[in-house]
Amino acid sequence: MAGSHLLDQVGRVLGGRYRLLAAIGSGASGQVYRAWDTSLARDVAIKLLHAPLTTDGAFLRRFQAEARSAAGLSHPNIVSVLDSGDDNGEPYLVMEFLAGGSLRDMLDSGALLDQPQVAALGLQAASALAYAHSRGVVHRDIKPANLLFDHRGSLRIVDFGVARALAEASWTEPMGGLVGTVRYASPEQALGAPTDGKADVYALGLVMVEAVTGRLPFLSDTTVATLMARVGTDLGSVAELGVLAGIVESATRCSVAQRSDAASLVGRLQAAMTGLPSPAPLPLVQSPNPAEPDPFASTRHGAADPPGGTRTHEGTTVGPPDGYGHGAGAAATLHGGSPFDTGTLHGGSPPGGEPSAEPAAMPGAAAARRRRRRWPWMLLALFVLGLGVAGASWLLLPSYPEPGVVGLTEQNAAAVLRRSHLRLEVVGHRYDTAVRAGSVASQSPAPGTALGGGAQVSVTLSEGPPPRPVPNLSGDTGQAAAAQLSAAGFGESVSDSYSETVPSGQVISWSPSSGMHSYGTVVSVTVSKGPKPRKVPSLSGDGLDHARRLLAALGLGVSKQEVYSSSVKAGKVVATVPSAGQSVQRGSTITVEVSKGPQMVVVPQLFGHGESRAADMLSRRGLSAGPVYGPDPTGTVLASNPSPGSKVPVGTAVALYTV
Repeated sequence: MAGSHLLDQVGRVLGGRYRLLAAIGSGASGQVYRAWDTSLARDVAIKLLHAPLTTDGAFLRRFQAEARSAAGLSHPNIVSVLDSGDDNGEPYLVMEFLAGGSLRDMLDSGALLDQPQVAALGLQAASALAYAHSRGVVHRDIKPANLLFDHRGSLRIVDFGVARALAEASWTEPMGGLVGTVRYASPEQALGAPTDGKADVYALGLVMVEAVTGRLPFLSDTTVATLMARVGTDLGSVAELGVLAGIVESATRCSVAQRSDAASLVGRLQAAMTGLPSPAPLPLVQSPNPAEPDPFASTRHGAADPPGGTRTHEGTTVGPPDGYGHGAGAAATLHGGSPFDTGTLHGGSPPGGEPSAEPAAMPGAAAARRRRRRWPWMLLALFVLGLGVAGASWLLLPSYPEPGVVGLTEQNAAAVLRRSHLRLEVVGHRYDTAVRAGSVASQSPAPGTALGGGAQVSVTLSEGPPPRPVPNLSGDTGQAAAAQLSAAGFGESVSDSYSETVPSGQVISWSPSSGMHSYGTVVSVTVSKGPKPRKVPSLSGDGLDHARRLLAALGLGVSKQEVYSSSVKAGKVVATVPSAGQSVQRGSTITVEVSKGPQMVVVPQLFGHGESRAADMLSRRGLSAGPVYGPDPTGTVLASNPSPGSKVPVGTAVALYTV
């Protein structure tokens, strides 16, 4: 691939399966293409590694290990790694294809996000990071180019594990840049110190600022200046972030110990979003969309149908019937000769035959009259004889009493009637509250009637009780709802759920909730568990007003308590009671401990006291004896620094001057 342009690879098939359709872009580790998976008929994204990396054995081993680790991540906001392979010595990675472009594309187009949009983006990214970090996987290269979107605007993080492999590779990015994106590196990354998941949180905080303001914090003219600008310096509050300012501020603290982790960032963003309007759709920048090959082209058109016929579903060709249009001639030959041979119709002899004889002459007129008088009596005799035979047959045939079949199923009723030499016929259906659906509700004739063998018994089948309306369960407790449904002939399936509006124990909803429904229908009832417990957010280092707003958005009250702190400046939150991460009920009061700054004490007058006595006086005030200067370290104190009467923080060391 050395010296090849991105577009040179379009059309290539990797591993006999993935056809490259269009170039998407080039990054630190390789070139990315939209491809067509010919085996599963779907779009995928392919990353082909840069040529220099394919010869770096250490990188390839690390890359393969990290790719396996990343493939084990399953989260809705992490790009799925579908496959990996090697094509003629060129490793590649197969991922799901996302048509919505990247956040980098969006920002480069001039679009900026508002507070609800960046809160939703941050929440999705933080959720993915918290999931990955809990499994020991750190990204190390969070940046807008690695935040992709599907066609609905749902975020995915790409390139998990690649940054670590690149960090150990002996190469630089195209255009001479360092591997990784230093513009979003955390202070500890800038110093080359070990990193954990909080480095990803720091980078995400910078990305959120850039997404809202269009400006990347700490950006300087050179790489070194960019890195050094954030070492030892906190980002501070960004006004454009509004209610998110404190959250991003805690995510971008220079001190790793004071910085939020991904899990706490998720909780704080969730709390903040309850007070924000729903985010508008993102201004997505679509990925390249070439005309995909039709994977079914070879099967879309079958062989042409044979002429003169129609192809059936079995593939047989059906043509016109043989001899169609020649029925007249065929009919004429039924009489043996030509259709125009009429000799036999006129009494003559057929060709080659003898003439027909005339019939013999009838007796005289008297005989004819006798025959005419005899035939009516013969008919009458035959009629009387038939009635006698029929009556005798009726008297001799057996009869069977009709059994009762009401309440039996159709199948069982038919079997009972067959044993009595009778037949069942269903003549209708009706609703019946006493007979189960599918069973016989009535029969005719009535049971006990004597019927001849083979006689028919008409039955009407029950459809069960008639449909009825589902009762209104609004305001009912779960127990009352179950009683109502049972009385109305319905079953119930009860589940529970949190509700911010319906008191605990009362019905939130039920389904079906309207219309007419058959007897025994199961109604699903959801009963309230009350408001969902709130997790106390991490407020350490936030201002009291910001803490009040966050807790109020969660439905929690605030009680302020001032405490001394030598590590948190005055007016900022030191801690909460209950502590961050604990669950409390809505309406609970959270005690917010606000720093009064360090506790101050007055340096006492030590002049004339021995060194040991002076040290004891300092200790009782929370101070310590610092270095001792003078010819006799255990001698009499002449002076101190700070001087007597000065106010200093508890724990300050006071220097002594002795003689």
